[in-house]
Amino acid sequence: FVDSQKAGVSTFIADQVKRWDLAQLTRLIEMNIGRDLQYIRFNGMIIGGLAGVVLYVAERLFLVN
Repeated sequence: FVDSQKAGVSTFIADQVKRWDLAQLTRLIEMNIGRDLQYIRFNGMIIGGLAGVVLYVAERLFLVN
């Protein structure tokens, strides 16, 4: 049954997704993966901050002397 309906189901899903506006799509993404995105943002902030500190310290140690 599934194999015989595969094309119809995929067409139905594609048509539904095409009808979504940007606000609906954004809301759906944020509800389903928003927590993961927040984790990625937080980790990026921490890594970026640490990289900045390392670069600052390296500049002070090697370029000032």
